[in-house]
Parts: sequence; structure tokens; C-alpha cells
Amino acid sequence: MQAPERTYDKHAYPADLAALVLATIASVREPIVESPLLAPALLESVLSTIFQASLLREEGREVSFRAILCPPDTIPEDAGPPSSLHAIRFEEFRRFRVDEIRRLANAAPFQRALLGVCVDAQGEPGIWGIVHSGARWLRALLGGREAAPLLPRTLLVTAAGAGRIEVALGETPLARLDGGRLGATTFDVFRSEWLSQSFAAVRAEVIAHHGTTLGAAGEAGVWLDDGLVSGIARHMLRQVIAVIRASRHGGTILVVPPDRTPELFAPNDLLYITHRLVDGPARRRFRALLLAVMTAVARVTQHADGTLPGWPDYRLSGDSDVAVLDEAMFELSHLIAGLAAVDGAVVLTQRFEILGFGAEIAGRRADVPEVARAGDVEGTERTFESVERVGTRHRSAYRFCAAVHDALAVVISQDGDVRFVRWHRDAVTYWPYLAGGLLA
Repeated sequence: MQAPERTYDKHAYPADLAALVLATIASVREPIVESPLLAPALLESVLSTIFQASLLREEGREVSFRAILCPPDTIPEDAGPPSSLHAIRFEEFRRFRVDEIRRLANAAPFQRALLGVCVDAQGEPGIWGIVHSGARWLRALLGGREAAPLLPRTLLVTAAGAGRIEVALGETPLARLDGGRLGATTFDVFRSEWLSQSFAAVRAEVIAHHGTTLGAAGEAGVWLDDGLVSGIARHMLRQVIAVIRASRHGGTILVVPPDRTPELFAPNDLLYITHRLVDGPARRRFRALLLAVMTAVARVTQHADGTLPGWPDYRLSGDSDVAVLDEAMFELSHLIAGLAAVDGAVVLTQRFEILGFGAEIAGRRADVPEVARAGDVEGTERTFESVERVGTRHRSAYRFCAAVHDALAVVISQDGDVRFVRWHRDAVTYWPYLAGGLLA
């Protein structure tokens, strides 16, 4: 009897990443900035050089940087951060070589600038200058209100650590090479339909409460777009995640439906909340701040076309009351993140009511042997993997979501990896939100 054929690990390299990027953008219908670097051989060369540069160290630090692949005239010369990009051009192209990248990465900090890359007069990849973006793109990702400068529809390559390369088309992630694994990049779970739907009842409840309160007082601006509520909730949770990541301690956030509160406070075989909080306004601070923000936005916003005030109005508002409330949200996110420093999970309801912290997920429940890794934001594409390589924090979250199908777990590792976990399509599924090293 013939033995079954064995399969072995095979690692991916920049050539594989270049092929995936080109295959992905071939299906893009929107216009793309023309660049000679979209030729397969040139793109492979650029990604290979970036990959090698990411393996270097400069004065003991990893070489991390961003590169924007476009001709110099793509970026205007008479604008700049915080609302636009600002390009400074070299008189002569610098050679696109590993050592040159290492030197220039110091002058183009990952958080605020990019290396401008295109072909030189000889048709070789070269660095034409530095594009200053400012840090709003980072603050927006981590929960800030400010609008980041709009990126042109061209390839943007991020080297976030040794051998960790991500490629995006403008603001749209395309592909990632990490640890020899090739695949879809991390993606913004907050844009998913499933996450929005899981909070739909709470949003409707808050909108109704706001309308009833203002209507009873005879005030104008009763109705608001429910995108304001979801936007503020995203804003808050992004900030919590960012603060926990920055602490380098890691943590777990469990978000449960409000009607689960009595069950979780009573003796149960799911969760033991070591530090339970007294019921009262302090525990529900987020809801009070949210309603205050809604009132402030309704008061200061009027659209001639009848459009309902929503998240963009809050995000761009210069009103002093809105600014004070936004700062209060920021402080609350730090409070919640601080609770995560205690071993165990922080438990919130979908109203962001703080039930307690230091929660221990029942260990007597059977471990989940494998979980699904989502390959897209909606979890329609998945691959299954063993849980053997993850630690106790992840396995506990997987057990909880396997038992409580309407819960959401956000697991932040000490190395900065962030996963959203829930029961999805008959399996515990996780979405990679941020990877360790990226934005660290």
C-alpha cells in the first residue's frame, strides 16, 4: 500500500507578494495612478529591497518605514499636514538600495512620513524625496477624531518590522507578507456589517432615548443619523485598544448583550468577575457622555439639504462643548484600558457599561481545538487553524465565545497583536485587527 503523500511548510517571499498584489489590483475598477513600478519585474525588485531593508537594524532599532510608489508630481508642492500631504524633492534621485533606505528611514519617521519612490531617468527604482503625512492617519486608526490627508490611489508599502511587509492601494489594504506567510492584510473590522448588526439594538435604543428627551423639552434637532452612535462607539473602542497595546501588558475585553448582566453576576459556569462594580451612573458613564455628545452635535449642526447630523459632524466639529466631551471619552478609554492591566478580562455590555474586571473565564469548559481565521472583513472566507500555538488568554476567549454566541472578545497580546473573536457561521472565528509591530 502506497504511503500518503506528505506536505511540508513552504515560505512565501517578495516575488509571491508582488504576484498577489498585481493579481488583486487587476480587478480594481477605480482609476489608479500610473507608475512604471507596476511592471511585474520592477515591483518585485522594489518589494524585495524593502523586505531586505526591514531585516536591518539602525543603532539597535528595527528599520521600519513607509514608501509611496508614485511619480513626484502626484503630490502637490504647496500643501501639507495636517490636512494634506507635503512632498520635498531631492535634486537628484537617490538609489533605491538597502543601505540608502536604512539611512533615509531616520529622516522619514514611520509615524509621520513616507519615502517617495519611482523610476529614475535610467528606468531604475529610485527615491525622489520624502512625503510628510503628519500623524493624523495614525490617530484616526487609534481613535482620534481628526481627518487624515487623503492618499492618492497608488501603492503604499509598509515595512512594520523584520520581514513584515504590507501593501495597500491608497487607503485600501491589498496583501501582507509576515513570517513567510502570504495572505490578505489586516483589515478594519469596524467596517464590517456583522459588527454593526450586533450593536443595532443598542443604537436604536440610544437614538430613541435621545429623541424622546429632546422632544419632551421642545428642542430642535431631535433626529440624528445612527452612524453617529456607531462612530462614537468605534472611536471609544479604538482608543481602548490603542492604550492597552501601548502598555505592552496585553488584555482581554469581553462585550456582552446587556440582558446577560444578571446571569454573569449570579453564580455560573461561564465567568467569574473578580472585581464587580456597583450598579449606578459611574458604571454607565459612556452612555451619559454619548447622550451629551448627541445633544451637542444636534445643537450645533444644521444641514441645508436636510441631511441628519452624524459621525462626520462630530469628527470635524470645532465646537468647544464637543471638544470637552471628546476629551472625557478619551479619559474614559484610559480608565477601561487601565482595568485590563489586572489579570483577567474586562467585561462590558454592548452599551459600554463597565460590569467589572479581572474576570476569569471558566477553565472547566473544554478547550476549542481549532478556530477559523477570517480572510475578509465579513468572515465569508476562512481558514481553520489549531489553537496549539496561542496562549491562555486566546484560548480562554475562544472558550467564552464558543459558549456565549452573542458575545464579542477583543484579545490584545503583549506583542501588540489584536484579534476580534466571536461565534460566526457555526464556529469560533477571529479577525486580525492589528498585528504586533504594526504601529507599535
